[in-house]
Amino acid sequence: MFQKHLKMIALCTLVSFLLLICSSPNSLLAEKEGKQGEEKELVKVKPDVSKTEKFTSMKPAGKKEVDVEGGRIEFHNSGQGGVFAMKGNQPKKKKKFPWLLVVGGAVAVGVVLYLIIKKKSEERDYAQEVYNSIEWINIPAGEFKMGDNRKEGNPDELPVHTVYLDSYKISQYEVTFDKYDSFCEATGRSKPGDSGWGRGTRPVIHVSWNDARAFCDWLSQKTGKNIHLPTEAQWEKAARGTDQRRYPWGNGDPSCSRANYESCREKTMPVGSYPSGVSPYGIHDMAGNVWEWCSDRYSSSYYSSSPRNNPTGPASGSFRVQRGGSWYVNAGYIRSANRRYNTPPSRGYFLGFRLAQD
Repeated sequence: MFQKHLKMIALCTLVSFLLLICSSPNSLLAEKEGKQGEEKELVKVKPDVSKTEKFTSMKPAGKKEVDVEGGRIEFHNSGQGGVFAMKGNQPKKKKKFPWLLVVGGAVAVGVVLYLIIKKKSEERDYAQEVYNSIEWINIPAGEFKMGDNRKEGNPDELPVHTVYLDSYKISQYEVTFDKYDSFCEATGRSKPGDSGWGRGTRPVIHVSWNDARAFCDWLSQKTGKNIHLPTEAQWEKAARGTDQRRYPWGNGDPSCSRANYESCREKTMPVGSYPSGVSPYGIHDMAGNVWEWCSDRYSSSYYSSSPRNNPTGPASGSFRVQRGGSWYVNAGYIRSANRRYNTPPSRGYFLGFRLAQD
């Protein structure tokens, strides 16, 4: 969109410049036209005569000076007085400077510039409004044990290992439709479907990893903040804290009062609908509702070689990590240590995301 406006500005500027060059009294075109008419002869046109008389042999009898007006020369006090005109290539009148056209072009450029600035200003305010509506939770720096300490999950959740994370922020809720729709309106992207369940404060669904990353990049660019998808380690610490609990709320069994999973609702629910299921840091819906994209690439053996400090996942791989389970999975998939993966372009009515900020 911005490149389109730049092209319009360039075109309007070029047109205005050409109008200025071609219509200026001092332009080359005017100079060339002014030289036409150097060779000419004068003929008597008034009073009436029966034939054309050349003036080249006539001399004014009483006055050498002449009055020039409108291309005609009038000789006073001459025995053969009258009004004479120049015959041949008469000098052309100088064109009037086309202020109207030039001013019009300048106004057109000004209007386009105003629209661009207004558009950019509105888009920036839109992003800032989205950012201001996000409730951030501070996660303090420190260590925690990452992985399946109960040995009830899959092999890719082992070995349990110590991870140190710098302090960071994570969004208290999953990104909702109203926030993601604002992003789409500001950037011209197509809005994802809601499967007929409604939009508003429900978590956005049918978004790929690429879509979620684009949302983060847009918000970062417009606000100057470092906003991104949480790493897998950031997500797990925010979900279970430092006491290796099984679920965000503790070690007690899941229920439909704590999380939206399996057959509780059979669709997504507005974020924050399960206050009794929050994590130790007060973060909602980290078990059930929608799977959440993480920034990391996936490897089933990554925990064996993961660095201790601020791990960010393997350097290569075709899949991206998902965490938290969703509204249609059983209790085993909403454990805080559970891992899942999918391809970056994948979308579905069970896929959403939340944000992190350094």
